[in-house]
Amino acid sequence: MAVLDLAAFLGLGSTAIGADTRIVIARAGERTAGLLVDRLAEVRSIDLGAIEPSPPTLAPELAALLAGIVTLPGGAPLAVLDLAKLFDSDRLRELSRRT
Repeated sequence: MAVLDLAAFLGLGSTAIGADTRIVIARAGERTAGLLVDRLAEVRSIDLGAIEPSPPTLAPELAALLAGIVTLPGGAPLAVLDLAKLFDSDRLRELSRRT
């Protein structure tokens, strides 16, 4: 199974490996991959109706991989990654061809 450094893939710099670093196993349809993340927060259930479009200030490459943005209680925004879009992205296909 491949492991993808999610931060690096999203243009946020490489994930620094530390005590909180984890590999999250993600599945979309028939595809499965490990996603390297810097830390995990609590699991949240969100109402799909609460997902709003990504703001226009977000980089188009990143916005294309999101289902949208949810505003958490307290007002903090949370980006909702769309795994199917991630796994179908041209950038990931290109990386797969190189390996």
